[in-house]
Amino acid sequence: MHWILSTPNDFSLERLIRRSAALILPPFHARYDGDLDRVERLSSGRTVRFSISQAASGVQLRVEERLRSDEREELSRKTWRMLRLGEEFRAFRRLVEESAPHLVGPLLADGARFLRGATLLEDMVRAYLFAVTPTPLIAYRMTQLVEQLGDPWPNNPTRHAFPTAAQLLRSPQLLQDILGQEAGRDLRSLVAAYLTAEERLLALERSTFSAVVIAAQFQVLPGVTDCALALMMFSLGRYTYIPSDLCPWERWHRRPAPPEVDDKSIAEQCAPWQPWGGLVYLLLDWNRHFRREPEGVLELGN
Repeated sequence: MHWILSTPNDFSLERLIRRSAALILPPFHARYDGDLDRVERLSSGRTVRFSISQAASGVQLRVEERLRSDEREELSRKTWRMLRLGEEFRAFRRLVEESAPHLVGPLLADGARFLRGATLLEDMVRAYLFAVTPTPLIAYRMTQLVEQLGDPWPNNPTRHAFPTAAQLLRSPQLLQDILGQEAGRDLRSLVAAYLTAEERLLALERSTFSAVVIAAQFQVLPGVTDCALALMMFSLGRYTYIPSDLCPWERWHRRPAPPEVDDKSIAEQCAPWQPWGGLVYLLLDWNRHFRREPEGVLELGN
């Protein structure tokens, strides 16, 4: 069965996939034909694979199984979240065009949307894993986490859904085998804390509170380093949040950043773009657009 979700006028699945190349890890899969697919465990207990493709009037969702209306609604809601279809970037584009037209291409050629998880828990786990994992091992560890702990898709048991909180907590030894003893233990503590505060955290996600207030609530959770916190804030679309170093950028894009860029350089470049400072932090290619001047001052390249 298949159905259509409407999208904003500036939405492009092709650009989103290109922009999110480093983030397309299991249970996501980018197909050769340009579609995006994912295995998802539904609240009903069923595990299905669904594909997302560009359509003239939006995006088309296609599922092999026949879904009930509540299951279809759940997949629609999760897709809406994953593709950030509720976010509006026209004001950001106007700001770039008017303030720094030379950055329109570098910042916006692939749009401003990044793929995120189907749930807040998935984004939190991914942020933690990205923050504590050496960059070359991120894809391997995420794959192992999904394949070892998530429910298999019955039609192809080699594909798995993202694990539930209960599945993440079920096997402490397996978590340690995948992540290492300390990281496995801390991830388990983070998931347990999420379950304890789930209602409050989900309310924060939907709230209009400032990034400062929201960050303070997430920062006290076990294992949430500055790097992990920044990745969580970006997943939440809180773009006023500007990190003090390039660790979140490196882990998000899975490539090294120039070591000479310090907290002062980041603040000087991103703060003038508020309320989009954090988005500029993410979209800017810090290797390409920064160079060290003879007097030692970092300057944005034209």
